Parts: sequence; C-alpha cells; structure tokens
Amino acid sequence: MISIDITSVRSRSCYYIPRIRNHQLFRRNIRALYLASFLDSRNLDLNLDGLLAYSEHLNGSPAGTENKRLCAAKNRIRYLFCRSPDALDTSKTFRFEQALHNIKGNKKASRSIDRESLPSVGEIKQLIVKVSKTR
Repeated sequence: MISIDITSVRSRSCYYIPRIRNHQLFRRNIRALYLASFLDSRNLDLNLDGLLAYSEHLNGSPAGTENKRLCAAKNRIRYLFCRSPDALDTSKTFRFEQALHNIKGNKKASRSIDRESLPSVGEIKQLIVKVSKTR
C-alpha cells in the first residue's frame, strides 16, 4: 500500500507530491530505478523535495540523459499517484500536476549555425578562385 503524506517543506502552497516510502514500486520502470537508487542513497522520501534534489543531481548529465531520466521519474510518480486514494480529489490532482509541470528538464543545444560563423560572399569568391587556379 502507498503511504501518502503531504508534509513536504514546499507542499504547503500549490505543490503536492505524495511521500511514498516503498521504492519497490519503481522496479517496473528501468529509467525510474535511477530515481529510486538516488532517493535510497541519500535517505530521501519521494516528495517534491526529493524530486527537486534528483533534478539538481541530473544537471551535470547530458541534456538527453537528464530529460529521459526526469521524464521517467515523473511518469512513475504519476503512475503511483493515479493508484492512490488522493487521485479522486480533483484539487489535489491539479496541484500535483502543477508541481510536476514546474520541474523542467534541460533544453538541448540548438543545431543551428550562427550567421557569424558562415563564410561571407567575398570569402566564398576567394575560395572559388583558389580552387580554380589549382586545377
């Protein structure tokens, strides 16, 4: 059974994430195991503070890894919340979704090229002249 406790430091306002002590429920989601092992290693509960600490822990990872692991953690938390008695209360469900929505992943670097790094028209003409002279 899932034990629900909303006595998180930040849960007094609009944040609400249930405190779940049974990490065995994470065993079905491989990427969520990272969250379970992180919480176990730091002796944290699964609440907003634990998820925020996990998000800060992932900041040094590549953006893709961070986003996948954070998404897996959020999905598993949603899965557990939907199976709790609090899921029937719409106000708690709304606050829960708002809390998860406020935890953002890392943006991936853009693959676009800056205008300054492109060669100018004069440089391209010089390159064409050099290539045509070598033939």
